[in-house]
Amino acid sequence: EMVEGRTQRRLVDEGSLRYLLNLASSEDPEVRREVARAMALFAAKRDSHAALQRAGSVPCLVQFARGEDTVSRRFGCLGIGNLAIVTANHQELFDSGAIASLLPLAVCDDLE
Repeated sequence: EMVEGRTQRRLVDEGSLRYLLNLASSEDPEVRREVARAMALFAAKRDSHAALQRAGSVPCLVQFARGEDTVSRRFGCLGIGNLAIVTANHQELFDSGAIASLLPLAVCDDLE
């Protein structure tokens, strides 16, 4: 699994996040789902938070969280939640609209 430390560290060190973020604008919804999934998995490891923020992933996670695709939306929310675990990330999450993007989900009829 990608969240294993060595594999994830190597992907960050090799600059893979930049390519991953480029794929986030793909026309293919399945590609976008996998990008959202990968970003949520990266965000699950605190060691990757700084690299994710440097790469500009927070606006991308916000885009996923606000999107129409249910799977991408779930992973976008999961990624935001994973980043929110660390207090130092809170300001960027507020400033980027990440927290505001979660508010409509509080009244969503779809419990999934």
